[in-house]
Amino acid sequence: MQYAAAHPAEVGEAYGPAPPEAVNEAVPGAEHQPHMWRAVVSLREARRQLREAGHDKGGYRVQALSLTQQAIDQLREGIAFANRH
Repeated sequence: MQYAAAHPAEVGEAYGPAPPEAVNEAVPGAEHQPHMWRAVVSLREARRQLREAGHDKGGYRVQALSLTQQAIDQLREGIAFANRH
């Protein structure tokens, strides 16, 4: 909060509560890959927490959201690859 007060131009608008998201929802294809499934669930929870964060934090929050989504996408690709091989 001190940082936000000292750097008002670097703090974005408050976005309000995140839309509901089924964090623990099944991951298609991961029935036999419990570690990959848990990793997706953990990243979904991280994404939910980031969405609920009050401000942009100098752009880092948005970047973290993007990287979290990339990680989820990569896990899904890994799950699909493992299911084909």
